[in-house]
Amino acid sequence: MAVQLKPLSQQVFLITGASSGIGRVTAKHAAAAGAKVILIARNEEALQAVNEEIKAAGGQSMYATADVANLDQFKAAAEAGIAQFGTVDTWVNNAGVGLFTDITQHTEEDDRKLFETNFWGIVNGSRLAAQYLRDSGGALINLGSEVSDITTPTQGMYAASKHAIMGFTDAFRMEVIKSDLPISVTLIKPAAIDTPFAKHAKNNTDQNATLPAPVYAPELVADQILHAAENPVRDLYVGGGGRAMALLAEHFPTLSDWVISKFMPSQELKDEPADHSSEALHDVGGGSYEERGGLKGERMVREKSLYGVVSRHPVAVTFGVAAASAAAAYLLLRPEEPESTAQKFKSAVRERAAGPLAQARAAIAQALAEAHKQGDGTYSKVRDTVYDYAQEARDAVRGYANSARSTAADYADTARGYAADARDTAKDYADDGVGRARSAARSGASNAHEYVDTAKEHLHDAAERYVAAPAESLVTALRRGIDRFLG
Repeated sequence: MAVQLKPLSQQVFLITGASSGIGRVTAKHAAAAGAKVILIARNEEALQAVNEEIKAAGGQSMYATADVANLDQFKAAAEAGIAQFGTVDTWVNNAGVGLFTDITQHTEEDDRKLFETNFWGIVNGSRLAAQYLRDSGGALINLGSEVSDITTPTQGMYAASKHAIMGFTDAFRMEVIKSDLPISVTLIKPAAIDTPFAKHAKNNTDQNATLPAPVYAPELVADQILHAAENPVRDLYVGGGGRAMALLAEHFPTLSDWVISKFMPSQELKDEPADHSSEALHDVGGGSYEERGGLKGERMVREKSLYGVVSRHPVAVTFGVAAASAAAAYLLLRPEEPESTAQKFKSAVRERAAGPLAQARAAIAQALAEAHKQGDGTYSKVRDTVYDYAQEARDAVRGYANSARSTAADYADTARGYAADARDTAKDYADDGVGRARSAARSGASNAHEYVDTAKEHLHDAAERYVAAPAESLVTALRRGIDRFLG
């Protein structure tokens, strides 16, 4: 069944984690676009504030408190909103919490609560959304993270929950497709975002938590979410930095592991005593429930992202790529001298390597740029490490090339040997064939002579039996007749 998504101005929009950060910004933007918004979170005071802001700006909204890890609470909150607005068209599972510490320093209680909110909250929300959207259709949007693809030692368990979310969302999408339901299932993967996330996270270290550069504005995440609410799309990243790190991890996993393990922990912890007053892993906590996390004084917060614009407008990108491809095709298809096999092989290798190499260069450049900003010798360490890996790779490639050359020479010698053996065998068969032909010819000639002699004998016998004997009898009878006549 085809997925048909309504314009935002005609939608009822449900979003969890709407009390602060990404959820709060997205709710306000959706309402500004004309959608009716159902706000769900644990903190009632913060929800009231968002609700009032939306209504003061002329929007329509309502709120209901719930812990998304509690299915009964979650279902009751959703039903209250749907009862007021009559339906739901876009369901955004955004609620999430963080945990800063080494995995070996975690408590089971913290780990379980993290997964109950981050993972089971999305499982609960996705199942509920499917019940309401299976007939009328709509969009299900789950919030993952750049650490759905990569990870970091200081937030290892948080990254594990986001990996689980990606696996669940991908499987859920497949089931929706298999069942032919009119539901679009999207996973959003933001990079580090300037929200109160680090303040609300449980911090088991003795240093204040923060987020690593590059950091992006929450409005950029809202833009991707609203785009997915109107356009069926599989997944969307927020921030080119996150995508670059994912590509680095995909194509150079060993280098990525080394860079992240050496430099990321210092990017996620400040050189100041930890403040635990706003932590909200187990309860709503205190402190800020605002849209921003106050990172502008520490990091350069990017308010725009070209990568996000490109990912939201694939038609324009496709047209540009098609135009470039047409130009490339014109250049490539002009009549030229035919390539040798070696040239074709080199061209194919260059063509296949061009994409990954370009992505790798971009990812390394991003890592070097970010390292350069940190000072304290970080840039030099990263640069030297990259150069070491490059030299290692270059030596490995040379080794592989020499090995391939040697192996090719061995195969060539073997092929020459096989060719010589085949030639000698063919000659042997030819000589044997000629001998056999001569022998057969001689045997045939001898047999022919025998056949001729036999034929002669048969002819003599036939002449004797059928010509000579009857003629002799006839002559004798004539003589007797003549003698009787004369005598």
